[in-house]
Amino acid sequence: MNESFIRSLCEFASEMEGIKREAMFPMPEIKNKDPLRKKLQEMFCESTGAHVLDSGSAYGRGWERARKRKFDDEPEAKFEVRSENGDVKELLVYVNTYHWLVARLELPDDDDPIKKLWEEWIAHEDSEDMSWPETMRKFPEFCESRDVDVQDLWITLTYNHESCLDNGLQFADFYGDGESYVLLQIHNGCDIRGGYTAPALFRCYDESMLNYANASISCDHCGSNWYTNDDWHWYEDWVKEDDTTQLDLELNPVVDPNQGKRLEERTDLRVDENENVICPICRRGKLNPHPY
Repeated sequence: MNESFIRSLCEFASEMEGIKREAMFPMPEIKNKDPLRKKLQEMFCESTGAHVLDSGSAYGRGWERARKRKFDDEPEAKFEVRSENGDVKELLVYVNTYHWLVARLELPDDDDPIKKLWEEWIAHEDSEDMSWPETMRKFPEFCESRDVDVQDLWITLTYNHESCLDNGLQFADFYGDGESYVLLQIHNGCDIRGGYTAPALFRCYDESMLNYANASISCDHCGSNWYTNDDWHWYEDWVKEDDTTQLDLELNPVVDPNQGKRLEERTDLRVDENENVICPICRRGKLNPHPY
């Protein structure tokens, strides 16, 4: 069999797989009255297809899982804990990507000049055969041809960096006429190399899209608090110890000796019978993760 026939057979099988998965995971009716939340939920539920050579039929795809989610009822962050006999062996913090985006983005007005240019560009014949990353990358050139200044466009794939987010994103953030914008794609597939939504344009708070490795942890009893800006090292934000002593803590658990005194018996993390992580400072409260 030649390569062309095999490729056609694979494409046909993938199309059939997509039809089957769409029937298994039908698109829900999204009734959210908030336009931003509705748009984001639609993006998370957007089908990015199925391929017989990916692992989605075994492990599921992002768009399939999203169609069963209740987005606004989900916590803003959560722990993933691996423990043995009460001792925490691994503690990961995942920030809810949906809530994280809601806190950073705004929908542009219908008469927004950058929105109008983006809609014109994706309908333009010059962009027809481009991939979405190339379409985003070429957008400033198109804006220049319309005498609109677009600067500092940079495409980021969160998977290529340390990230606290529970979902992969690809986005191009830039300045248009001095205002901050982002072209956002959500990874809805299985394999990270494919399965991205069509990009959507949003207004965003200046450089806030770059804070995807930030999170915090706090104790609900004594108020001790730690934060990370790289999804790995945890630094003291404010830690109460006998009302006078502040401690540094890294949960992973290497502590820079220049950061302060490490008390070995204090940095061990434990969980209770309900898998709540116990505060290593007061030993009474439980730790809770948050966006930062």
